[in-house]
Amino acid sequence: MTAQPHADHPVRQLIALLDALAEAVLIIDREGQIRQLNQPAQQLLGAGSNTVCGSSFTEWLAEPHQEPDRAGFLARRNSAAGGQAGAPVLLRSRAGPLLAGLAVCSSELDGMPVYVCLLRDLAQLKRAEAQMLDAQRLVRSILQNTTEGYVLLDAAGMVLDSNPAFEAMCGRNALDLRDLRIDRFFDEPNRKLFEEWLKKLENGRAATAEISISRDTREPVLGLFKGAPLFDAHSQQVGMFGLITDITESRRRELTIEQLAYYDPLTGLANRLLLHDKLTQATLLSERYQRKFALLFLDLDKFKHINDTLNHLVGDQLLQVIAHRIQRVMRRSDVVCRFGGDEFVIGLIEPRRVEDAAKVAQKVLDAVAEPIEIDEHILHVTTSIGISVYPDDAESVDELIRNADLAMYQAKAQGRSRLSYFTPSLNERVQHINKLEREMRHALERREFLLHYQPKIGSASGNIVGAEALIRWNNPALGAVSPADFIPLAEETGLIVPIGRWVIEEVCRQLKYWEDNDLLQVPVALNISGHQLHLPDFRQQAEELSGAHRILPELLELEITESVPME
Repeated sequence: MTAQPHADHPVRQLIALLDALAEAVLIIDREGQIRQLNQPAQQLLGAGSNTVCGSSFTEWLAEPHQEPDRAGFLARRNSAAGGQAGAPVLLRSRAGPLLAGLAVCSSELDGMPVYVCLLRDLAQLKRAEAQMLDAQRLVRSILQNTTEGYVLLDAAGMVLDSNPAFEAMCGRNALDLRDLRIDRFFDEPNRKLFEEWLKKLENGRAATAEISISRDTREPVLGLFKGAPLFDAHSQQVGMFGLITDITESRRRELTIEQLAYYDPLTGLANRLLLHDKLTQATLLSERYQRKFALLFLDLDKFKHINDTLNHLVGDQLLQVIAHRIQRVMRRSDVVCRFGGDEFVIGLIEPRRVEDAAKVAQKVLDAVAEPIEIDEHILHVTTSIGISVYPDDAESVDELIRNADLAMYQAKAQGRSRLSYFTPSLNERVQHINKLEREMRHALERREFLLHYQPKIGSASGNIVGAEALIRWNNPALGAVSPADFIPLAEETGLIVPIGRWVIEEVCRQLKYWEDNDLLQVPVALNISGHQLHLPDFRQQAEELSGAHRILPELLELEITESVPME
């Protein structure tokens, strides 16, 4: 600029402000002579301040002869209404004729009356307006064709505009939606969620929420609402807009994946992964608040027999009924898990007296014991339950489960259909049983079993009329092991099958030896396990063994224990 008014001069402050806004500003005296102009004005006219300052403003008109009255021209423009862009004038610039908007206002410069003229390139404004319209049309086109829902609301939550995607989510057309409050598409719980979302927008914040949209004839749509407030030029909120993504299918897939990852597909109960997670959280709470919680380990009695004698479909239905019954007597805060096969685990996590664990276990025993009808079969099922307490019986989740499992086996050993608490002595016994099992698995190959033959004496004659084969086990590490200890373990582990075959073959060999040496020929009785009777080829095995040693089949008396018919 040619003159430099004081920094606090009003005109100078105005020019500085308009410089920052990139407006073209000229200061013209009342005679029409240009006294000052800023950099944007120089760029607009294509001439420097040395060229422009001192010249008449009308000289910069494209047709200056039409405006001989230089002062009157600006005075008339000062009172003319030209709108926001100003009255149009055709200027000459280095680039050629320029259609500009001229806005004139009166002011003073160092006490001298002047005109402050603002120039705007109308062509540029028109281009900007055209670009804005193009952008609006583009945005409109995108909103109308996107799969995301769009809704425009006024400050009261009334629908002003929407797109087809949102209309499809609501099951309404655009006319039906117009001037309706949007909250009428939500049920009561989701209306509260929407009001919370709306309140955040009313506070001038962007917000996101998952809200279910109710529809008259179809299932609801779960929408992810993302919205922001709208303000006018005075920073007053005038409405809000929302973009809504239909996440119904994606959430359904997430739930399916979560169901597969954390729940048993047959019973719908928690699986081991979810159980471990819940119990880990419970141990942390236990340590923080110095409280205990109990774990119940269940195993159905004789479930394998039902699977084998009926079929696996019946077994699956039975497990589903049992799972439902267990859940029926538990609290929502407890975690119920199908641990595997016919095993269930219950975590009594929320605070209660640990002594109540036995009462809960008894409720489960009673619920499971109720008769179950499946495919015209009336089934009577029982379960054995072991109980362990954290932190009394364990220092970790895995140890807690293991000890409850040990207690469960103790309950089975005591007669089934009962409960048993874990004790340290039980752990010692289990370790002994584990060692017994390890040694027994090698007993046959090491020839550690032997048979004793107990004679049967006829009451009338006093003669030997038969014998009973009794198995004994001598182990180098354990010594003489009682049949009362190893026979039940052999049945539980399935080792009774190879051991039973060895007993039959050994009796046949002994009978053949007595025959070959002209010794007394009497029938020999031997006990048969239920596991052997369930083998489809058991009879064939017995006939093959007796035939291989060429002995009479009637010399073999196969006896079954009282428990076999009950099984």
